[in-house]
Amino acid sequence: MIAPDRGEIKHLWLDPSTRGRGWGRTLLIELEARAVGLGARVIVLDTNATLEAAQALYRTSGYDEIEPYNENPNATHWFGKALE
Repeated sequence: MIAPDRGEIKHLWLDPSTRGRGWGRTLLIELEARAVGLGARVIVLDTNATLEAAQALYRTSGYDEIEPYNENPNATHWFGKALE
C-alpha cells in the first residue's frame, strides 16, 4: 500500500532510439519534482533484473534498494528515495 506522502513511478521507458542522451535522467528528475509538488516525501519504484541500464540510472540518482512493497510478478528489484 502506498502512503499519502509516498509516490510511485511506474514504467519509466524511452524508445531505444532515444536512449543514451540523458533524457531518462531528465524525465526522472521531472517526475521527482512533480511528486514533491503533490506532497510526496518518498518515491518508490520497481524494476526487473534484465533492465540493467534502468537500475544504474536509479542507483546513480540516489535510489537505494528497499524491501518489496508490492507483489509485481515481473519485479526483481525495488528502489526508494527520500525527496527534498
